[in-house]
Order: sequence, then structure tokens, then C-alpha cells
Amino acid sequence: MSSLGKKIRKRFPILKRKIRGKRFVYLDSSATTQKPIEVIEKIQNYYLNTNANVHRGLYKVAEEATLEYEDARRKISNWFGFDSKNLIFTRGTTEAINLVSKSWGEENISKGDRVLVPLSEHHSNYVPWQMVCEKVKASFVPIPLCEDQKIDTCILENELKKGAKILAFSAQGNVLGKKEDVKSICTLAKKYKAATLVDGAQASGHSKMDVKDLGCDFFAFSGHKMLGPMGIGGLIVADDSLMSLPAWQGGGEMISDVQLDSWTPALPPYRFEAGTPNVVGAIGLAQAVDVLDEFIQLGLEEHVESLSECTHENLKKIEGLNLLCEKNPYGAISFWVNSLHPHDLATVMDQDGIAVRAGHHCAKPLHHSLGVQSSLRASFHAYNDFDDIDDLVNSLKRAFSFLL
Repeated sequence: MSSLGKKIRKRFPILKRKIRGKRFVYLDSSATTQKPIEVIEKIQNYYLNTNANVHRGLYKVAEEATLEYEDARRKISNWFGFDSKNLIFTRGTTEAINLVSKSWGEENISKGDRVLVPLSEHHSNYVPWQMVCEKVKASFVPIPLCEDQKIDTCILENELKKGAKILAFSAQGNVLGKKEDVKSICTLAKKYKAATLVDGAQASGHSKMDVKDLGCDFFAFSGHKMLGPMGIGGLIVADDSLMSLPAWQGGGEMISDVQLDSWTPALPPYRFEAGTPNVVGAIGLAQAVDVLDEFIQLGLEEHVESLSECTHENLKKIEGLNLLCEKNPYGAISFWVNSLHPHDLATVMDQDGIAVRAGHHCAKPLHHSLGVQSSLRASFHAYNDFDDIDDLVNSLKRAFSFLL
């Protein structure tokens, strides 16, 4: 039985906290991961020794900042299997998807075209496509799930046959915790000449994603779900799409020239990075990638799988508790309890130092399809272990005795 969490937990300073005198049990990594000391120190070191704006200054500290920033781009892009010119830094997955919907979408999607998005998606991969479809009068087509609560590929193929400009889907769900066969789905979409965008926010937190091998046109990710800082993430764009994308924001850094009556954009990726970038975020994320890589080699994926299985089995035994995912969840387990509001349960569990998420998890269409308004979610990462599951179950039982 894995014990990775107990081995590395001391590297996460926040987990030393006591919540109302009790051990802090953090089970909300699908929302954001906690940060290891290596990332915290890297960020601190930048502000202590290297803080300067990048790409413009000719003095030593500015040159050091630029070098460290671009080194971070190379490290992160290489980790995803691509060249640095293919990585556009964004604030995270949401901004990356909005970039594609605005830049690529408004250029390529026209009246009468179809955009395919699975029912299980996070709002950040729903609303941007709904917005562009409304603007150009295209059709937004939700794809239902099959019995195993993954994308129904039979229905998907039928919809692709009717024609589709793009299929946007998640590699791993943030509510049901289901992993999709990303490569097969991208191959299927390519067969019918549909572009593909993969929301990698959840999957990138536990797995090393070879984006080139996946075969998607766009891959979005968030650094804060990968042990890195908030406010940094990225969009990886395949080679054949990158050069043709128009700029989506104007200002400094994204131009090569400006005249009184015209402007010329810079080459990618800088064309899409208007304004002062999140330099320290990129540097912190590069350090996080090193730590994440270490944890993956130590068995992170298997560890999270074991925690998921154990939690699922324990929760199934609790009378009155309903699981949204019927079998084989990974990384995140969502559930609801008869006659108890998730917010009430989460509040009582917080008294025991247990941090779980309560609400619709930015996936209202999925919850409505399951006949549930909201749910509780426990999600895991490297620093969790089986003692966290024991505390979760005990806290739930105590909450039941208090609220029922």
C-alpha cells in the first residue's frame, strides 16, 4: 500500500497548520494544489534577487530575469513534448480556452458551423464556446456520456459525421474523475477534419502529458493545479496552427512595429502575450514541473489511483451517501447525502480540519443531467495518504450524527 503522502508531506509548509487544534487535511487539489517549499523558495528568490521586467532592459538584472523567464518557457514546453515557440503563457486554462475561442474561433467558425463539447465539461470549456457560437450564429452541440460516464464515442462519431469545426474536451473530469482516451478521440476527430482542444487542467496535475503524441491542435493547462503558483498556465498550439492565429489582445510585448496608421504583430508566442507577463509565475511553475516530475517517478499516478479506490470503497459503505461516479474514479470523488445540503456538510467537516469542496464545481450542466443541484468533492494529490481518508470518513460520520 502506497505511503507517498507521508514521505513528502513535510515539503508542503501549509500542511503543518492546525485548524481549530486539529490536523489540516487538504482534500481539494482539483481546485488548486498546495505548493512545495521548493516552489515557494524559488518565487521568494526571484523577488529578492532578480525582479525586473523582461525583454526590454539592457542592465544585468533585467537580462537575468529574461533568461530565467525564457528558460522556464523551454522547460515547461519540453515537459509537454513541444518546442518553446509553441507555448503561449496565459493566466491558466480558462484564459487559454478563451484565447482559442476568440483568436482561432472567431476566425474559423462561421454561421451554421458546429462546435462539439461533452456534457461533463467545466464551465471554462463551455461558456467561451457558447459565446463564440452566439456571436457568429454557430451551433453549440453538447455530447452526452455513455454508461461508464465517459464521452459516448458512438454519438460523438455520429456528430462528427454531420460536420464540426472543433471538438473541445477534458483529458480528465473534475467532478466524475474520469480519464478519457485523448489520443483515440483526437484521431477520431481528425478523421472528420475537426480541430481539437484538450482541457488538460486536471490531467496535468498527476500525469506527464506528451501533447505531440496526443495529436490535438490545442492543449490548455493551469500551473496552480501542477504544484505551481496561481495566475500562470499556458496554451500549447500545434505547429500547423500557430503561425496563422491572429492576435487577440493589443499592447506592449505583442508587436514588432507600430506606425501612426498601422501595426505589425510579433511572431508567436509573443504575439499572444500583451503586457507585462507573469514572470515569477512562469519561473515558479518551471520549478513545480521539476517537483511534479520527481513525484511521478516516485509513483504519483498509482498513489492517486489507490487513494481514489480506497475512498470510493469506504464511501460506498455509508448509508444515505450517493456517489456521482459509479466506478473507477481517479483523483476526484463527488458525492451527495440525502436531505443534507453539501454546504452544511462541508462546514461541519471544516470543524474537524477537513477541507473538501462543496457546490456545482463549475459543472452545472453535468450536475443537472445527474439530477443533482450540487455535491461534495474530495480530491487528492501526492501529499495525501490513507490517514486522510480515515479522517474524511470519520468526519462524515460525525457530521451525520450532528445534522441528521
